[in-house]
Amino acid sequence: MTNTKDLETKIAHLCALAREKFGVRSDKLDVVMRKLGRRVPKRIHKHAEVLLSAQASLGHPTLAMMLDEKKITQSYKAIAEHLKSIDPKLRRKNKMLDVLASMAFSILVVFALMILVLVWRGLI
Repeated sequence: MTNTKDLETKIAHLCALAREKFGVRSDKLDVVMRKLGRRVPKRIHKHAEVLLSAQASLGHPTLAMMLDEKKITQSYKAIAEHLKSIDPKLRRKNKMLDVLASMAFSILVVFALMILVLVWRGLI
């Protein structure tokens, strides 16, 4: 049988990891996962659903006895492992490089269109 305090500790740890890696400020796992959105894979959201349903079932004694501890532990480990593997500095660097690459591509397209117009008008 899963202990309520143990599950709350796991959820608090996951929320702390999300705060550290993504800057999400919440103590509730459902809010954290909603704010993370597409920044984490769908499988991580499914693991979070397992933890959230277990947390909801812990309030009822009969349902609490039917929880699968192995599945809860696997879900917790999967989420924690994924969050620990994220490097915030690398994420920021990649985001900045994406913006710069987009700007460079836009400048190249504008330059190519300008040359095309000049050729079309016969100025080159």
